[in-house]
Amino acid sequence: MSHPACFGSPTAVSHACETCQACDGAGACIEQAIAFLETLPNSPMLKTERLRLSMTRQALVRAPHAAVGVTPPARKGRAALTQEQQRIVGSLGKVVGSMAKQLFERGWYDFARRELRAGRNPGRNDWQRIMCAGLLGGGVSRSELQMAFQQQLSITSETARVRVSKAVSLFLAGGLVRENAGRLVINPN
Repeated sequence: MSHPACFGSPTAVSHACETCQACDGAGACIEQAIAFLETLPNSPMLKTERLRLSMTRQALVRAPHAAVGVTPPARKGRAALTQEQQRIVGSLGKVVGSMAKQLFERGWYDFARRELRAGRNPGRNDWQRIMCAGLLGGGVSRSELQMAFQQQLSITSETARVRVSKAVSLFLAGGLVRENAGRLVINPN
């Protein structure tokens, strides 16, 4: 297969580009672009680019718009959900389901999985950073997570308990964690 000159360029590949949408090598291109970014020193800009490429990967490879059983993206910069992702979102409560839908559309779960495997914290906001730090530290129990939320976010015990419940549900929905002997650990799959 002959690839275009832009093949593997992190700055060229985009789910909104008609050329990328029609390219037979889109999957390999995105993987090569992600692999290239992995060779560079970590920075906030590279983290943002890795997240963008994860969303692009979901939009072009895992859920192409022409595929059967895929809903179109809700807004620009969002990937369509696969049937399995729709099933997962539908199985969650209204608030957590809405949050999971957004994380799936943005490609955050794919991004977070890669970042955690690379030993980097993919958290974009405080609760995600706290949860990921616990996972990267070898795992965390729900009670340890609740205490960390309370202390680091300056919230009450009850509010922390609710946030832990939502956070764990979101991470389980995305397949990022599993529970092992009362501890949440990074899912190796």
